[in-house]
Amino acid sequence: MKNHFIITHFENPASPQIVSETYTGPISWSPEDKNAWSNIICSQGNEQSPIDLSKDTSNYEKLQVGYVMATHYQTKNFNLAIQDKRLWYADMTNGGFIIIQYKNIKYKYDVVNFSIHYDSEHTFDGKHSDVEIQIVHLKDGNYLRERGWRLDPNNERDTLNISIRFEVGQNEDSNFSKINIKNKGPTLDGFDLNKFVDTKGSFYFYSGSDTLPPCTQDVYWIIMEKTFTITQSQLDEVKSWIKTTTTEKNARSVKKLNNRVVYYIKTPHDLSTDVNFLFGRTSSSQILIPRLIEVFSLILLLIV
Repeated sequence: MKNHFIITHFENPASPQIVSETYTGPISWSPEDKNAWSNIICSQGNEQSPIDLSKDTSNYEKLQVGYVMATHYQTKNFNLAIQDKRLWYADMTNGGFIIIQYKNIKYKYDVVNFSIHYDSEHTFDGKHSDVEIQIVHLKDGNYLRERGWRLDPNNERDTLNISIRFEVGQNEDSNFSKINIKNKGPTLDGFDLNKFVDTKGSFYFYSGSDTLPPCTQDVYWIIMEKTFTITQSQLDEVKSWIKTTTTEKNARSVKKLNNRVVYYIKTPHDLSTDVNFLFGRTSSSQILIPRLIEVFSLILLLIV
């Protein structure tokens, strides 16, 4: 058994199952597109995303405590763009961050962008939601070092994606409207990703990959359980934007879970309003603990 950062693990058998899958998905292929999707990780990787989840959480491992999450996204205007007919997104460079703490170690992930998918890429019991927003973050290694960790206890996955799902209903989501998809951006004053990431809300967690080539398997996924409601008109605006460059939906098909374990976290701890948690200095004792752990780890390696 191999333990990973935050709250996930999966078995690593001597001969892991390799699944060969051909992508039949959303983009009007050019020769370059087909070559990109046929790379060995996209076609044969065994930790690919997205996956199908179940609303019956009894199938998943559960952790009730020990997880802390705080968001600090900025409410400024962000530009919408389409990249290579593959990615419909908002550039959020310097747009804030999220901090996660597990087992007394803080990790800071800086937001890079959020992408919009129709239908959703992740499914529940085989059913798509109408829209999925994926908020992409990259780990800030300097933040960890400033808190005494010269070596990253988890150096395998540097990307954290948070998935937010939307389904058509009677009520318009005012925050979703401020993405300003109808006019293809930029986002309007007051648009706030903090309203979509409920730091007190339940979520699913698993280890996976990017959902676009090169399908790199270095992503931690948080799938928020809560879904938001948008109107048919708001969904039509998403469809219209995506279909400016393709006649297809921009959602990759789900992949097999293989040997991975999905965790369901019912009661995370919310510290979004705790300034000391977000920005507080590290005490000498907090620095000493990671240094001692590093020393003992090196001693164990030498002994073995």
